[in-house]
Amino acid sequence: MARIRKPHSPNQRSIDKINLLIRLELDNPMLSSTDIAKLCGISINRFSVLKASPYYQRIHNQYMTGILTMLDGNIKNSFDISQKTLEFAVPLAMQGLVKQALQAKDERIRNKAFNDILDRDGRFAKVSRIGVTTNAESVVAEDKDNRAVLEMMRALNNQTPNTNPTPANNNAPSLTDKVQ
Repeated sequence: MARIRKPHSPNQRSIDKINLLIRLELDNPMLSSTDIAKLCGISINRFSVLKASPYYQRIHNQYMTGILTMLDGNIKNSFDISQKTLEFAVPLAMQGLVKQALQAKDERIRNKAFNDILDRDGRFAKVSRIGVTTNAESVVAEDKDNRAVLEMMRALNNQTPNTNPTPANNNAPSLTDKVQ
């Protein structure tokens, strides 16, 4: 007696790839299958195998009937609700930080709350310096740094000044335009 094999369900990565392929295919009807496969980073053979699968057909039908676009809309609505909730909660959280900064018994907790408030404001955020050290930091430069600076200074000093006495304007013909 022959056994009927049940097709295995694809992993989530394959399902995501199928969704991407279908969206590209529907949004760009002028693209060939080869172009769509290249855009997704798969071979045309892999695209053909995926396209022949029943999962591809099912998901394609869901897009064509609007089921997945309704799901996308629901996700967008949920995201908008989450954003509105956060907008409402931010002032409350800020009040909690201020209360903690003013009323906490432990100095470390108060200090942390004060720093959090300053960092969120942005005007008094911590500054990190990247660049040349100052004399106050008393760090000695390495020889390679000094050589690089001297080389740049020599290059700047050896630069020839601009000898073009006339400034450029839009009315003058360009040097490549010739009348024959």
